[in-house]
This record gives sequence, structure tokens and C-alpha cells, in this order.
Amino acid sequence: MYKEIDSVEDIIKQSKDKLVIVLKHSTACGMSAYGKSETDAFMEETGSDVYLVVVQTQRELSNQLAAQLGIRHESPQVLVIKKGTGQALNHYSITRDAIKSLL
Repeated sequence: MYKEIDSVEDIIKQSKDKLVIVLKHSTACGMSAYGKSETDAFMEETGSDVYLVVVQTQRELSNQLAAQLGIRHESPQVLVIKKGTGQALNHYSITRDAIKSLL
């Protein structure tokens, strides 16, 4: 199930106690649709929740995540955040197995 992000600070704080996964998604991009379908499959297989950032409507939030984590923004992009530090998968490297490998 996709969740909404209230603030970047909330995400970073949550990551101190548990793994946080964020999908940056563009509704206007075929590559992003592929990344979202792989993320959907990951969620179905693992029962994990993922935060969704739609870059067209949440650009500021997307930029804040990039700045806070020191990870250049790309779309689509999956961020796996643990203890305030993030790792990213971009574009066609987003697969359910690749997400699992970052856990």
C-alpha cells in the first residue's frame, strides 16, 4: 500500500527505527510506469508499505528528499532509507529483486 509523506523530517526520523522505502514517480513517463509496476510487485510479494512521491505535484518534497539524503533526483527512483542514510535505484534498475537486495 502506498502512503503519503507528511514531511522529509518525518521520513528521516522513521528511518532511525525502521527501513523506509520511497518511490519517486512521474505520471507522464513510460519508464516510471515500469518502475511503479515493479514496486507494486515488490509490495505484493513482501507486504511492505512504500511512500509515493508524484514528482509533477510534489516537486518541492522530491527536491527536499534529494537534498537531505545527498542523492541526485531522478525519476523514477526508489529510495531505501535506513538510519537517515539512503540508497537509490533509478530507471530500469528498479526491479522487485533489486529493491529486495537493498533491504
